[in-house]
Formats: sequence, C-alpha cells, structure tokens
Amino acid sequence: MMRKLAILWMGYVLLAIVPAQAEETEKAGEERLEHTGEHPGWLENLPVPEWKVVTNIQALFSNNEEDPNRNKIRIKEVGFGVRGDLLPGVEAFVHPCMEMEYEDGDVEVNVHLDEAYLAAHSIPHVSKVVPLGMLAGRKFMDFGRLNPVHTPEWPFADRPLVFTSLFGQDHWVDNGVQGHLTVTPLHTSWRTTFGFWNGERLGLGHHDEEEDPHAETEHSEAEPIHWDGHVFHLRTALDLSWERRTKATVGYSLAWDEGAHTMLHGGDLTFAFPLPWGLRLLQWQNEFFAAHMNEGDYTRYGGFSLAALEISRHWAAGARYDHTQFLDPSDSDREWAASGFVTLHVNRRLYLRSQYRYREPRHETAEHNAYLQLVFALGSMSEEHAH
Repeated sequence: MMRKLAILWMGYVLLAIVPAQAEETEKAGEERLEHTGEHPGWLENLPVPEWKVVTNIQALFSNNEEDPNRNKIRIKEVGFGVRGDLLPGVEAFVHPCMEMEYEDGDVEVNVHLDEAYLAAHSIPHVSKVVPLGMLAGRKFMDFGRLNPVHTPEWPFADRPLVFTSLFGQDHWVDNGVQGHLTVTPLHTSWRTTFGFWNGERLGLGHHDEEEDPHAETEHSEAEPIHWDGHVFHLRTALDLSWERRTKATVGYSLAWDEGAHTMLHGGDLTFAFPLPWGLRLLQWQNEFFAAHMNEGDYTRYGGFSLAALEISRHWAAGARYDHTQFLDPSDSDREWAASGFVTLHVNRRLYLRSQYRYREPRHETAEHNAYLQLVFALGSMSEEHAH
C-alpha cells in the first residue's frame, strides 16, 4: 500500500511541477515581449549552470600488510559536479566520480555516478498551503549528517568504522523519490524528510555489479546491510541558532525495508559555538546507529563522536572516536578507533591534511595508520551547492 501511495505521489508532483513552472516561465517571457519587444526564449532568464571538479589525493602509511593501498599515493577520487536551474524553483544536480584503488599490485580505476537528481524547492498549489518540496533521482541518503556530504568535504581523511560496517566502502546511495517539509519559526528550522527508494545493495563494488547479492564472501562477517525490497526512509531534524555563530542540531533518522525485515535507526546531535582566546569555532558532532535484524532478532550498534576546532582562518584541528559492531549474528564483539588530524586551508580551493588513527580490530593486532591528504577544487560552484 505504501509503495503504491509513493508512486502516485511522485506522479502527481511531476505532473504538477513541470506544467505549472513552464507556464510561469512562459508568462514571464510574454510580459517581457509585450514591454520590450524582445523574446527571451525558454532558458534565457535562467542562470548559467555552475560546475566544480574536486580532486582528492591521499597517501596511506600503515602496519596493516593486507591493505592494498598501504604505503602508496593514489588519486582517491575525482568528482565532477554540475548544478543548474531548469525551471523557476526547479534545479538539477549531477555528480559523476572516478575512484582509484590498488588490487594485487594493479591499479583499478572505476567511474560511476554518485548523484543525479531533480529538486523542486516548492510544489505548485501545494506549497502555498504547506511548505513542501520534493526530489527525484539518485542521491546520497539523508540519513544522519555525514552521509549526504561528499568525502572531500569531510573534516578528516578516513572513514568512520560504523559507516563501513553498515554501508560498506561507499556512501549509502539509492534511487528514488523524497519529499521534505520545512518550517522556520523564529531562530529555528525544523525539517522532515520522507522518501521511497529502490533498496540498492549497499557496499557493492562498482566493478562487481553483476555479483549475486547473497553470495558468501571471504569477509561475510563484515557485510553491510542487505535490504529486502524497497526502502522507506524518514528523517526529522531541528536546527537552533543564537548570536555569535552558536548553533545546535538534533536529528533522528529511520529506514526500513518491505516487511520490516531490517530497521535502521540513527540519532545525531551537533553543537557549534565560538571560543575565547582568539579561537574561531568549535563543533562537536555525534552520530549513533542501531540496526535491528528481524531474522535472528538481534541488534547491532555503532557510532562516532567528532570534535573539530577552527583555530584560525587557515588552520583547523580535530579528534574523533569510533566504535562499531558488525552484522554477524554469532559475533557481538566490537572494534574501536581513535584519531587526530590537522588541516591547513591554503584558500577556499586548496587544503592539506595530516591524520593519525589507532584502530583496535576485533580479532587482529592493533593497527596504526597515518594519512596525508591533498584536496583541490576548480570551478564556479559556490560552497552552498558544493555537495
């Protein structure tokens, strides 16, 4: 029933937005023709699309001899983003990405589509009464605060352990449709997002798309979530702001598949406030996850706590603590990691970062990792639309 309602809703929105916004654009063109004698054309009043290319170069030094990227420099990813308005209030965003990995001494380069979606900030006739918007296409899921953000925008070089245990080696991304309701009373913003998604297999390598999703692997205990059918998604978040850049955000996310075979809960809490002693801003971000599997009736937990400090205009530093369990019904042990990092922002287009991480795996010896990261960006896209 919910699947049919989601499909009907998507059809209504698409049929409502395009004709209404096209009529608005055409009406504006007719008014200009009447007053100036100039015909603007279909797209003349729309701004030129913005674009941005971001390159993420990393070097990893580790005592883990099984890591194929150990003691190597690689172009971890090159992302190309394009954003532009299609109609008044309707924009499109496309972000293909190239990734490089070492495997058995060989370099593998994979090109895939991170995101491609159409977003309407308002819906004709409906948004006059309810502040509702919608999105359709392929997108990083709005689950928590970190997953929707592209990795070059993260304040650290590695990947939180809980992301790997739940989502695999990539972001949680899927194809579908979502709506969002935003209310902004006084100094607050309350946003609720609800979506219907295909339930794409998580952690699937971009070069292994034809593999059996239920096949056993050498590291089956570390397999991420496998959704059973379509996925329903809900997120609600409250943003509070005060004077002098003081902000707080509290959010809750929920996702479940058809039949509720798997349910994923997420909670996040973030504080940002200026500091004395000439320091600029401290941000404390926390995310916690709980995955309940009906088959076997068990729950696995994980999360991270991050403190990031803006020391000056060019320097930043931070620390993060991770812990996670894996989706293995026979093993409830956990692993944890602690890391510290320092970042030099040369300017808005270039930064350098060094990071150290100590990781304590469940059944292996302790791991020491050192990261060096160089990220640079070219293009016209503003920071507001960078991800």
